[in-house]
Amino acid sequence: SAIEGGEKIDFPLYNIFEESVLPRCKNSEKIKARLSELSATSVLMSGSGPSVFGVFDTEAAARECVERLTEEGKLAFFARSV
Repeated sequence: SAIEGGEKIDFPLYNIFEESVLPRCKNSEKIKARLSELSATSVLMSGSGPSVFGVFDTEAAARECVERLTEEGKLAFFARSV
């Protein structure tokens, strides 16, 4: 109901697989750091990895991040949650 009401929800994201995957997959670890640098409010590895995603306060910030990562040669996509 908070999401439907447009409220900002601040809660930590956690994926236990990061503990074993990220030390072996340095590129995903670097991209997580880069997403944070590019204003993601939360960053997490997806599932059992190695894909990562960022959550942004605005669509403009998310799209800017995709543009910057693409310019850096990374495969990045914009998506909205449903």
